[in-house]
Amino acid sequence: MCFAAKIFKNLLLYQGENVNKPFLDILNRLEEIGLIEVERWFEMRDLRNEIAHDYENSGFEAVEIINEIISLKEDLERILFKIKGFLLSSDKEAFIPAISPCAAASS
Repeated sequence: MCFAAKIFKNLLLYQGENVNKPFLDILNRLEEIGLIEVERWFEMRDLRNEIAHDYENSGFEAVEIINEIISLKEDLERILFKIKGFLLSSDKEAFIPAISPCAAASS
C-alpha cells in the first residue's frame, strides 16, 4: 500500500469512518470533505508512475518531468495544509459537508 493510501485511510479512520472499501471510494470521500481533488490526485499519481521509468537516455524527457514535479509542489503543499487543518480542528464536523439522503443513497 502506498504512503498516501495509508494516510488517507487513517484520516477517515480518525473520523470514525469505514475504510474497508475501494481506494477510489476513499478518494471520493476525501474530496467530499474538501481535502483533495480526485482528478488532480490521479494526475499526480500518473506523474509518479512516469518517474518510475528510466530516462537516462532522454535528457529532454527528464527535464519535462522535473518541471512537472515542480508545478505540482503547490498542490501537494495545499493538500498537506488542509490535512493539518483537519487534524488540528477541534470541530471535525466543520470539514464534512452536509450530504442529503438522496446523494448518500446514490453513492
